[in-house]
Amino acid sequence: MAKIISAEEAVRLVKDGDVLAVNGVATVCNPDLLCQALGKRYQDTKTPSGLTLWGATALGLSKKGAFVDSLFLDNEGLFKKAVLGQVNSTPTLAQMISENKIAGFNLPQGVVSHLYRAAAGKQPAIISGIGLNTSVDPRLDGACLNEKARNEPPLSQVVNIAEKEYLQFFTPKIDVAFIAGSIADEKGNISFENEAAFVDAIAIALATKANGGIVCIQVEQISDKRLHPKLVKIPGKAVDYIIVNPNQLQCVFEKNQPAINGDGILYSEEIVPYIERMVSFIPGNKKRYDQYIIARRAYKEINKGDIINLGVGIPGLIATIATECGDWEDITLTNEVGLIGGIPLPRPGFGASLNAEMITEMSIMFDFYDGGNLDGVYVGAAQVSSEGNVGVSKVGSVIIGVGGFINLTQSSHKVVFMTNFMDGKNMELKFEENKLRIIQEGTNRKFVNKVEQISFSGDGAIENNQDITYITERCVFKLTPEGLLLTEVAPGIDIERDILANMDFVPLIAENVKIMDHEFFDFKIQN
Repeated sequence: MAKIISAEEAVRLVKDGDVLAVNGVATVCNPDLLCQALGKRYQDTKTPSGLTLWGATALGLSKKGAFVDSLFLDNEGLFKKAVLGQVNSTPTLAQMISENKIAGFNLPQGVVSHLYRAAAGKQPAIISGIGLNTSVDPRLDGACLNEKARNEPPLSQVVNIAEKEYLQFFTPKIDVAFIAGSIADEKGNISFENEAAFVDAIAIALATKANGGIVCIQVEQISDKRLHPKLVKIPGKAVDYIIVNPNQLQCVFEKNQPAINGDGILYSEEIVPYIERMVSFIPGNKKRYDQYIIARRAYKEINKGDIINLGVGIPGLIATIATECGDWEDITLTNEVGLIGGIPLPRPGFGASLNAEMITEMSIMFDFYDGGNLDGVYVGAAQVSSEGNVGVSKVGSVIIGVGGFINLTQSSHKVVFMTNFMDGKNMELKFEENKLRIIQEGTNRKFVNKVEQISFSGDGAIENNQDITYITERCVFKLTPEGLLLTEVAPGIDIERDILANMDFVPLIAENVKIMDHEFFDFKIQN
């Protein structure tokens, strides 16, 4: 039977060299008490050391020392290796990987989720087409983010089945699991009734038990009553230790928002103010005119009844626009962690949705995606090449990670990439006299000869007959078998001066380049 102990007692059970799997996404289902306690133990005792961290999703708030990032703050030596789906949400860890202090690997989020599920059944590996011809492919980067990773045993290999190539990914052997749930009953059964999502909780717990490891679950409260069996997500048999955290949050600042856990809804007029409050939680997180241009143009790609996925950053603005237009109920938005319907929250609330229609396990969500059930995917891009390759995982010393990007962009017929034409941090635009004027140009080029790491293969997309669009604030490209084709430009934009002069390559140019509609530019951002 599971034993109730403190977080400090729980982390004393972690041994040198253990493999630790942490469930959660950003601030959702985040076992923060356990992570903070482990980080403090290492600071005080320099033990345990040489751990390996596994995490499928963004494990922090993109703020040093927040949530899982607390494990790495001033804790060099605690971990020797990290295998993650997304990296830059834990900036201290990202910096350590960039400086080659620990071996860093970046696998697709859906692959990690499916590896947990396979490990729960003691399967040695999974076979998938996800990741072929990208940075995950062992013939390219092999998911390695630095030199130390390249000196580690590989995480995958290429296999051939019925004359078709696949990647075989090896399952992890997990020694310790850190998970956050809602309520534990007297038998140790765990419910998630107040959580925004389940993520990989059950798969991680069972994978850990299959390896003879220990499962530590942080909950908000202990109940002396039997939990309803339909609410139980992890059976007591799979739980070793329970840690109580009465201050546990659903996400960011929310402790009990019914529209997040499914117990209630917010009405249309309440949604936009709520999202505004969420966005304002991060200092300096303000709306940008250039990003709204991109989002408004991308919104026109969506048809009534579409089931779509939105990436973080600029793509997330589509949810805001759909809400402002009153159209959000005409489309079905999804989130990789296991949410279908409703309005996915932007950062810092990523991983939660308002008014979700279904909440399921992340591995099932990626079954849905990998099976081709989306009508469209709307994601960002850090770099784009002439062949249509897109890089998002690593640019220079900046390590980001692919998250669900590879699963989504390989599996959907329609993919829309949304990005500033140049690095937009210093860019200033103005729309006057029905023309878009670039007052100050961006600093770094995004359309380059070669992306640093391939997160999306243009050749693979052509082979799979996918419909690929690249939308920026000043122009639109389509992917063709011959490469990128310029199809639209903003009113007032000079193709030679504002586009070609700021690219490393010369794209194909359509015979009749369209002028983008004025409605994408002539608007005021609501405050």
